[in-house]
Amino acid sequence: MPELAVPSATADRVVHADWLELQALSARDRNSSMQDFASALRSTGSSEELEDEGAAQEIDDRGGETTEPIAEAAFAEIEDRSTGCDGGYPFALGNDFLQLKGPGSGAVYVFLLLLSRFGKDAAPAGLNAPQLFEEVSAVALRSCLGGPRNRVQTYHFGFPRRVGPPGFQAAVGELCRRTGEGTESRARPTRKDQKDAALDLVAWRPFPDGRRAMVMAWGQCATGSNWDGKLSEMQPADWSAAWLRDRPVVLPLRTFFMPHCLIDEHWEEKALRGGVLFDRCRIAALARPLPAELRAQCLRFNRHVIAGIRE
Repeated sequence: MPELAVPSATADRVVHADWLELQALSARDRNSSMQDFASALRSTGSSEELEDEGAAQEIDDRGGETTEPIAEAAFAEIEDRSTGCDGGYPFALGNDFLQLKGPGSGAVYVFLLLLSRFGKDAAPAGLNAPQLFEEVSAVALRSCLGGPRNRVQTYHFGFPRRVGPPGFQAAVGELCRRTGEGTESRARPTRKDQKDAALDLVAWRPFPDGRRAMVMAWGQCATGSNWDGKLSEMQPADWSAAWLRDRPVVLPLRTFFMPHCLIDEHWEEKALRGGVLFDRCRIAALARPLPAELRAQCLRFNRHVIAGIRE
């Protein structure tokens, strides 16, 4: 079962903000506050680590001089998330607290938070969390390119594929057929051993004339803690050269999806490696409304994990 442990005082503000959100999800009053967090840090004694690392010297924390600034930084991160989610944030914010909104436990943001913190193995039996994440991400990518009203199309290329051919060669051929780019799969000695070659999502916005050279995005999804090592795996130019008979006239935009949040200081460096980043807040802002089936699966995942935290 998931466990909601108090993070170290030396952890970054993203980890601290996650704890505040998870605390609100698991608390009976569905509420969490800066004081809750500061008290938790003091009760575990983790704030003493700051002194051990030289981050604080000769500070008496009986009045919260060490822990309260940490809690304030975490709450500032939460305020940034609320803005970034553009209406998709499931918590209401007070001056120093957050409160889960009425239907918030089924929100996309909550699914992403729980997946980020507890991983794919926290899912209930029969639910493939990474695949669900890819499908939610596909909704966000489609919305980003203009959505259904602009005839934006998506293709879930990641393995295992729920729709379309399971084999790599046939899946590449289906991708070419749908988009009108690439002609067909290129023969390579290792083609039979491929699953998706790090390409999970494809979205494109066709023109009425049906000609090539359109706005297209290719995406990679990563749910685990090793996401950083995957940022540069999928390069459209290299992927096209390796697996397509003809390169797309205009190379697809490179995108990267993850259920995690990033510290602002790391954002540009990660984007240089991964392309257009879709983190937890961007996905939560764009993946609305979810199709009923996906919404039901997210709710099932959320309820299962939250129930485990509360036990």
